Amino acid sequence: MYSAPFPFENLDDMAKRALLEAESAMENAYSPYSHFKVGAALFNNNSGVIVSGANFESASYGLTICAERSAIVRANACGMRNFHGIAVIARHEDFDTQEPTFPCGACRQILIEIAQISEFNIRVIVSTTKKDKILIAGINELLLSPFGPADIGLDLSKYRK
Repeated sequence: MYSAPFPFENLDDMAKRALLEAESAMENAYSPYSHFKVGAALFNNNSGVIVSGANFESASYGLTICAERSAIVRANACGMRNFHGIAVIARHEDFDTQEPTFPCGACRQILIEIAQISEFNIRVIVSTTKKDKILIAGINELLLSPFGPADIGLDLSKYRK
């Protein structure tokens, strides 16, 4: 279930670090079409690893890569697939967000894949630009009745890192 909104100061240390990394990545977003910058940071509570990503837009629009998937692909390229959460923050070029920005449907599906590989209901932490309103939900709550590799009997153990 979604958590009640709360401020940045109430996050645990790992979530704070991840949100700050996401905020830093957001500044590197390539968003000349929407002017909407998004940063995301995957994290593993046990190892302390954080992997960030930013959105990258394309003139063909359909080839745009969201920040969440950018972080996941980056982590995968580094051989990392075991995560406990992802922090997401966004802002428009001209104004701050007033409500937290949640991952799109495609990103939620890929996060289900990572959740099943990790054997963990990944925490999705979303924040306004000023970090004054933060919501947290498990990915299984954001994508009800998900379909992932475990549902087709795939043995994911060899993909866990």
